[in-house]
Amino acid sequence: MSKGFELEVLKGASNSLEYVDEILCECSFVELYSGQPLADEVISFLQQQRFRLEGVSGISLSSQGIQLQADPLFRRKRGLV
Repeated sequence: MSKGFELEVLKGASNSLEYVDEILCECSFVELYSGQPLADEVISFLQQQRFRLEGVSGISLSSQGIQLQADPLFRRKRGLV
């Protein structure tokens, strides 16, 4: 299987992110693919780009009930905050 490329795509678009108000992307909480960036890395990167986590939807669970992935929504921070 291929690894998740969400973080690489976001980093590649870093010059364009200043024009983006919202981002919805899939993030994993456990490594499903070798070398895959996890949710905390994506959240950290987007916080550095002045986005904040607004909510989470689409939570995927393993057969044991472990949260595997979700679709977090990020919104651009405005003003001095």
